[in-house]
Amino acid sequence: MGADWLEGVAQERRPNMPAYGCLRTDYTLRERRWRMAGPLWHTGQAGRALLAAYRATENPRYLKGAERAATYLSNQQVLDPSNPVLHGLINAPERRPGRVSVSAVLQSIRLFTDMADLTGERHWNERFLMAMQWVLRSAYLLQGKVMESVSPETGAADTDGVWGPNTPCARPLIDEACFHEAFVRSGEASFERAFRTMADRLLDDEGPPGHWAVYPPSDRRTGLLVSRQAFWWGRPLLVAGDAFGEERYFGAATRTGQWFMEYQNLDGGFYAQSWASGYHASFDLSSSAAACAALVWFDLYDHSHDETYLEAARDSLRFLLRMQFSSEVEDGNVRGAFVESLEMPPATGAGADAETAEEGAGSPFFDGTDVLSVYVADIATTFAVQALARAIETPAIFGIEA
Repeated sequence: MGADWLEGVAQERRPNMPAYGCLRTDYTLRERRWRMAGPLWHTGQAGRALLAAYRATENPRYLKGAERAATYLSNQQVLDPSNPVLHGLINAPERRPGRVSVSAVLQSIRLFTDMADLTGERHWNERFLMAMQWVLRSAYLLQGKVMESVSPETGAADTDGVWGPNTPCARPLIDEACFHEAFVRSGEASFERAFRTMADRLLDDEGPPGHWAVYPPSDRRTGLLVSRQAFWWGRPLLVAGDAFGEERYFGAATRTGQWFMEYQNLDGGFYAQSWASGYHASFDLSSSAAACAALVWFDLYDHSHDETYLEAARDSLRFLLRMQFSSEVEDGNVRGAFVESLEMPPATGAGADAETAEEGAGSPFFDGTDVLSVYVADIATTFAVQALARAIETPAIFGIEA
């Protein structure tokens, strides 16, 4: 049902629309209203989820939905070989309207590689490499960081942080191991050098163990730790371990898996963000964080065959299944979707207004009326489908020997 929702009501399916293939990212039951937030990386990850569902079920609808998502991404890409500053750029607005979020680009374009591998169509691979060549040429810094925000008109990088005053304008964006994958697919050694330099910087800057509070959206000053940040940066370190054969990378990825275990709730759920002190907002549950943790644990299990990871993954998968809407609910916009949290998330992190962050402001789960609300985000369903597909590929989680 989750993949049906992604390919159905959550995706723009009308070919004549400019947003054809894009995911409608957020929905509130209280207002029965959709909201768009970070559509590019949300669409890229949803496409990856649909391909995972297709591999598990061979349902052609899911492949078609993934193709629509990849088409949306490719329609945002600049194709102009005469302009090396912009050629390959994908226009991915995120936190700063009218600017390209480079992290959003990296978190979306592995859909191109998945499509290339599944269909054998080379043009998807070419799209991926054009995007990565642009990132390497225009946004990567030699000290192992990538600029956060770039002008889609001039290609100039912003020198002020997108996360608020006094936040860095560049981070070690190792997300999705894109640089390593670009090396594998192109043979260009500069991609692998950049990947290793960023992996080494993450090892140097790690803290607390398995996380990176020194970089936003986490905040070392307040102790804020954002759960999915550990997913984006800890998971690729397993790829670094395989690529370079060094235990130090495996060790860091293992610490990320342990960090997720320490912050997992008793019922398998997670909070979107916690503080190093152990505090968290009461209604700040995050199904996407639970699914991302399970994906990290599946990777660690594949590497180590330590069944402790499967036990943790089982708990989070059980939690996720309890957070899914049935096919019988009245509101057709949420049938089969997964609940992300009990309220719209507050603005928190390094750049957030302190009063808003402390009070956990947002659309409240309970406001004194008899109308309760939950927050439906596509990323909850996207990562849940990815995690459940990995479970299907991992017979040991069901107690079955491969």
